[in-house]
Amino acid sequence: MDISLLLTDDDVSEHSGIVQSPRAGIWTLEEERYTLALIECFVQGYLPDIMLGTSLRCFLAEKLYCSPMRVSKKLATGRLAGVQLPTKLGPIRYENQIIDPVQQIEKLEQLAKAERAYASRLDAFGIKFTDPTAIMEQQTKTQAPYLTRVGLWSRTEQLYAWKLIECFIKGYITLPIGTRLRSFIAERLRCSPMRISKKLATGSIAGVHLPKKLGTMSYAPPKQSTCQETMENKVAALAELHRLRQACFGYN
Repeated sequence: MDISLLLTDDDVSEHSGIVQSPRAGIWTLEEERYTLALIECFVQGYLPDIMLGTSLRCFLAEKLYCSPMRVSKKLATGRLAGVQLPTKLGPIRYENQIIDPVQQIEKLEQLAKAERAYASRLDAFGIKFTDPTAIMEQQTKTQAPYLTRVGLWSRTEQLYAWKLIECFIKGYITLPIGTRLRSFIAERLRCSPMRISKKLATGSIAGVHLPKKLGTMSYAPPKQSTCQETMENKVAALAELHRLRQACFGYN
């Protein structure tokens, strides 16, 4: 796949300049269904791009663009989209688990479908949020004292970064539309966006040639496909991403 064909000179996010308007108030059915899908994937360990130790409450707040308190209040009701929830769900943290790749893909497809329905509901009410890239970069700034990646790139880090790039381009990871690649990689590697920009500017990572302007590429959901080969490629890519993340961060 020639990823340079995906890039254009006018690659500018359609969402730039939108004023942030955090979610508040009543939960729609679409939002509850999306949240339920997020919880299921989180609990089962189906999200290969989530940092170990991330709390469910904070994860949901980030995905829904709302305050953690709003999430806590909803979880405290014990129900989402008519489904009974276990108690003390919010404080649980993301852990590595042995997963079935085929089941993982099925659940991620369900998650993507729920996300699209949620986004359509928001569009119907004219609700817009800040450019997801701006949100991601702001989170990176607030985490600055805790960033662990600086200086030279190790071989394992480069391999992990390249797999993140590949999954981003092919749409194997569900992200907010308009998310910039640079911010996405910085958030996943826990380093500054500038460090990512400098690496991408070298034109190579893990021995792979990179096209120009890769860092400014914006995420767009892929076209739905039921092709068996496509599904198998996605399963293999996510499994490899999970393995490389463990190698990069030294997880067992």
